Amino acid sequence: MASTAAVGLLIVLFSLSNPILSRAATAYYDISEYAEVFSPSGPRQSIMMPTKLGEILAYNNDLKVGDDRGTVVGFVNGNCIVSAEITDGIPNTAYECLETLVYTGGKYAGSALTVAGYYDFVENGPLAIVGGTGQFRGATGELNYAYPDNSSAYSIPRLVFVTPTFPNSMTCDPGSKNPNQCFNADGSSFVCCTSACGNSGSTASCE
Repeated sequence: MASTAAVGLLIVLFSLSNPILSRAATAYYDISEYAEVFSPSGPRQSIMMPTKLGEILAYNNDLKVGDDRGTVVGFVNGNCIVSAEITDGIPNTAYECLETLVYTGGKYAGSALTVAGYYDFVENGPLAIVGGTGQFRGATGELNYAYPDNSSAYSIPRLVFVTPTFPNSMTCDPGSKNPNQCFNADGSSFVCCTSACGNSGSTASCE
């Protein structure tokens, strides 16, 4: 999420609540190994923190590994429009924001995650995950941003709830200890196995 500081951290960890992915399964991502490095005002960042109704904050920020000194692995592309000025009953400028985290390198290369919702850069409630592509295909749930102690911009989407709509389109990591993808009888779910697949029944299994 864009702000006035130089670096923000983005977090997404890939772990599965169950090794078998079905249409009701949930995968959890944590992207804390990445930092969102905010662009200065210019060709990649509009006026910082607009406060007048209808004004827009538009931004395109680098995604880097670790911190602002890391390797670029993508970018965050987004905008926030002022939806309410500070007035009676509204203590902070209100924004409606939409942004997409696009990974062009690293383990999430070719994947993107889109979030949207109300934001005020003060209390900072969760944003809704409205969808994703690649490894984030079928993403739903909430993404929460937090900020560091000594900075006004530290972005941490800690938990991303993902419900794969098409589990057959997902694959096991060929570089992991369980690279072999084994499906159940009707192909609606699979498990990642070390070697051969087990007997195909209603539940996918390893030999």
